[in-house]
Amino acid sequence: MNRRILTVFGATGFIGRELLRCLNNEKRDLFSVVRIFSRKNKDTSFLNDLNLNVEHIQGSITSHRDVESAVKGASHVVNLVGILYPTKNSSFDVIHHESVKNIARICNSSGVQQLIHISALGSSLNSSSEYARTKALGEKAALSLFPRSTILKPSIVYGPEDDFFNRFHRMAKISPVLPLVGGGETKFQPVHVNDVAQAILVSLDEKQNVVSGKVYELGGPHVKTFRELLRLLLRYSDPPLKRLLVPMPFWLAKSQAIAFELAYQLFGVAPMLTRDQVELLKADNIVTAGSLNLLDLGITPKTLSKDTLSYLKS
Repeated sequence: MNRRILTVFGATGFIGRELLRCLNNEKRDLFSVVRIFSRKNKDTSFLNDLNLNVEHIQGSITSHRDVESAVKGASHVVNLVGILYPTKNSSFDVIHHESVKNIARICNSSGVQQLIHISALGSSLNSSSEYARTKALGEKAALSLFPRSTILKPSIVYGPEDDFFNRFHRMAKISPVLPLVGGGETKFQPVHVNDVAQAILVSLDEKQNVVSGKVYELGGPHVKTFRELLRLLLRYSDPPLKRLLVPMPFWLAKSQAIAFELAYQLFGVAPMLTRDQVELLKADNIVTAGSLNLLDLGITPKTLSKDTLSYLKS
């Protein structure tokens, strides 16, 4: 009997839910147990729709004891935990770096066969963005403490419930203009959430030595500027929207971001933009030439189209 146990950190998030749906629909027999780790009070009602043998563990990703309990007996571990902006209880360094060190160290001491760590395209130790720097530190920690780690680095991930397109779609529904931060020339390579989930599945199903210790950059088939992405959003919205795209210099975007961050601190309203995200927009977010990518995993990435953006309904 197959006694492989999969532990997934961050399974209640955007990519995590898609991964579990794909496991349920395509690879149900790959693991005898799928162990879900989440914070307390996270919505896990979607698990009721799955026919997987699920164990649900609640705890803190920063707790050695909680992580050790989640990893105990697991053969494979996937880490999807990440944040887009710091909160009162979670900094970029704690979530993207220290927690990865914790997971990788415990995986190494617990006899785990494989760790798949989801990072982000554009991560760099030299970035002016704390998000990108801490993502790079997390990758370094994973490969150092668990050398067999597989690192997957997606560009902007899109699909139903995504953050990027849905955020600007909500803005477009209430505002006659959309801001082009930095002039809108930053390049991206958006990748569909299903392609990212498939990359994880392929990595889990491959012989360990095929993906062990390797880093894959995940992007869609086309590079688009920020301006082009907003035009696609408006064109493929249902019904199509007409909005003015207004260039916004980085300094002005940072001023707006300060106001959004203040509103978050005072009222708990999720910021539409942060100063760190403005820093991220100063660098292109595309797959590096010559890097391992989706094609190396046997996956043909989906194209941005009216079909793949059909969730943008007014």
